[in-house]
Amino acid sequence: MNMNQTTNWVEAIKLTPAESRSVYQALLPIAANINSDMALVTYANEIAEAMRDALSTSTVNAIASFTERPETLQVIDGWPIDLLSLPDTPSYHPVHLTNIALYAMILVGYCLIRGECPVSYVHENAGQLIRHVTPKITQQSEVSSHGSTILGPHTDNEHKPIAGVEMGQEQAAAPSTLTLLSLRCDLMVPTLFASVQDIVAKLPEKIVQQFVQPVFIAQPPQSFSSAASAMKEVPVLIAAKGRYYARYGNISAISEIAVDALTQLRTLLNKDSLWLPLPLLPGSSVCFKQNEVLHARTVLPPRPFDGGSRWLLRLYSMQPEHVKPINSEMSFLQL
Repeated sequence: MNMNQTTNWVEAIKLTPAESRSVYQALLPIAANINSDMALVTYANEIAEAMRDALSTSTVNAIASFTERPETLQVIDGWPIDLLSLPDTPSYHPVHLTNIALYAMILVGYCLIRGECPVSYVHENAGQLIRHVTPKITQQSEVSSHGSTILGPHTDNEHKPIAGVEMGQEQAAAPSTLTLLSLRCDLMVPTLFASVQDIVAKLPEKIVQQFVQPVFIAQPPQSFSSAASAMKEVPVLIAAKGRYYARYGNISAISEIAVDALTQLRTLLNKDSLWLPLPLLPGSSVCFKQNEVLHARTVLPPRPFDGGSRWLLRLYSMQPEHVKPINSEMSFLQL
C-alpha cells in the first residue's frame, strides 16, 4: 500500500505462503458442498473453524478483534487465488457459485471469525450474499459497481438505519462492514477510501452541526430495486460512542442551509489528499466499517469485455444482534 497521508485507521496483514496454502487445503474438501447461499450459511461454522486452524494465532486474533478496535479498515494480502482455473470475469453472464466456492467461503469464514453474520437484502443483488463487482456490458451507464461511470463517495445502503447507532427502527439496518476480495484487478482503477473521522475534522464546526440535524433525505442507491423506499428527515452524521458515523451518497437536503452544508462537503471530498487508493491485487481483501469509511471509484477506462476485466467479490455483514431476517429459514436475507 502506498500511504501518503496519516492512515492510523488502516491495518495491513500479510498472510505467509504457508497460511495461504493451509487455507486452500482446509477449504477444498468443503467446496464441493457449496452450491447455494443456503449451503454457504449451513457450512459457515465449519468454514470458519477450518480457516481458524489454517491461519496463525496472530492473524486470527487480528481478525477477531477488528470490529472492537479503533481501526476502521483492514487489508489482508495473500488469500489463495487460483488464476489458472478462474472463470472469465462475468461481464455478460453470471457465474455460478460452484465456480467461485473457495472465494465465497473465504469471505464467509473471514466474516464469522470477526464475530459477524453475512447478510443480504431482498431489493438488492437479487437477495444473493455474494455480489460480483465487475463492469457489465448492459449496465455501462449505471451508477453502481456494475457501471463504468464514476462511482462517487458513498456509504452503502444510505437509506437504511446505521446498525447499533440508530435504534428502534423496524427495518433492517445497513451492513456494519463491507468486505471486498479481489480476483482480478486493474492497476489503473483502485478503490478509494476516506475516514469519516478525518472528514469531520476538516469541516467547520457549524457545518458539522448541520449534518447532525435530521434535515436530509436518503434515497436508495441505483443498485436497489424501485420497491425500496427512502428515509426522510435523517442526519448525515451521528455522534455516538465517541466517534462519528455517516450516511452519504444519494442524499438531498430539506433546508436551504443544509443544501449549503452538502455543497461544502462535496468540495472537500474532491480533494485527492483525503483519499487512500487501494488497487487490491488478486488475493487481497479489504474489510471496512462502512459507516465510518467512505469509498469511491474512478471511471473504468474502456477495454474489451474479453473475460479479463476487474473482478471483486463483495459481502455485507453485521453483528448477530442487528440482523433482521425475513424468516428463520433464510437467516441472512433482510428487507
